[in-house]
Amino acid sequence: MPLILAAPYFKRITVVEAIYAVFDRASKGPDVVLSEDNLTIATENATVKGARSTVGYTSGRYYFEVKVLPGGAPQNICIGAGVEGSHITFFTPKSVMYTDQIYSGSTSYGNVVALKAGDILGVALNRDAQSMQFFLNGVNRGTVTFAALAATDKIYAYVGDRN
Repeated sequence: MPLILAAPYFKRITVVEAIYAVFDRASKGPDVVLSEDNLTIATENATVKGARSTVGYTSGRYYFEVKVLPGGAPQNICIGAGVEGSHITFFTPKSVMYTDQIYSGSTSYGNVVALKAGDILGVALNRDAQSMQFFLNGVNRGTVTFAALAATDKIYAYVGDRN
């Protein structure tokens, strides 16, 4: 069964202007299918099982949301952010993600509420503080810091399948 998600969009919190991003066709796994103008991702039997956004950041505060659509396998979803290349290997030192646990790199910060169809996971990225906060259907599920970011590392949203 394919993993199907709605895409992230970014909104800069410190200004009223919205900055929209879609999934990057050039930075996705070869078996990942993007549709609806690169706003929806599906994976099935993928070797590289995710995609990153077209927009990345080295400073500022941003927010994006991912909606879990019916027909997927929500228990396998990874939603987070990391440096370029994090979409290939999710548990990198320069990544933070929400799956069955919240991870910063390979360090787990405990179990979280599992995702299911219809859920919306909000992600608040504070690039200046090197932290990320997760909101499941509007409820705060935790804040973690990135393990090993340099000031010049550009952070991208990514979504994929952890299996």
